[in-house]
Amino acid sequence: MPPTAPKTATAKPRPALPANLNSSDQNTRYQNGKVLLDQGRYDLAMQELAPLTPQPPALSVVLRLLTCMR
Repeated sequence: MPPTAPKTATAKPRPALPANLNSSDQNTRYQNGKVLLDQGRYDLAMQELAPLTPQPPALSVVLRLLTCMR
């Protein structure tokens, strides 16, 4: 039997990133995040979507509000 050439893993080229990452427009960021999730680029998708999610208030602010309500 003749020797066979070893199979090399060829990496599939990844789709291009959206051209307008980190846009100030919320709709654009949302669409970019969806595209990145579909591509499996979860870390970039989270960076794109994080500014769209409401951030919880700081604990110190909550504690001050609770103290004032007494």
